[in-house]
Amino acid sequence: MIIAVEFDGTIVEDEYPKIGKERPFAFYILKELQNRGNEIILWTCRSGKDLDSAIQYCQNNGLIFNAINSDINASRKEIQTNSAAKVNADTYIDSHNICGIPSWNEIFWQLYPNELRTIKFKHPVKQQKNFFKRMVNKCI
Repeated sequence: MIIAVEFDGTIVEDEYPKIGKERPFAFYILKELQNRGNEIILWTCRSGKDLDSAIQYCQNNGLIFNAINSDINASRKEIQTNSAAKVNADTYIDSHNICGIPSWNEIFWQLYPNELRTIKFKHPVKQQKNFFKRMVNKCI
């Protein structure tokens, strides 16, 4: 599956042009989705230094995108000139949904509903582990 994900308000809290705090589990879930063979596109209106900062922030958190503001197989020139265009993806994760953005745990559950009971996430922050356990129990 090809998943386009927006940055501000989706991966991080929206504090544009600054980079907000990570939304709980954002990087963990996105990396898990990649580990399952999905391709992740960073789909954002950021450009120039603001885009570079977002990319670097994600890389520092272990997330390398398959494409940035372009289709998976786009050329480097298309990536640089086509930053505001809608990309070709199977799913779009964006904080501007009509009902807002669900938690990253919920996003994973919507993409993999049959695995909610069996997956074991490991996250370094104990508080977030407890949050995920509450989410699992709430959804079961």
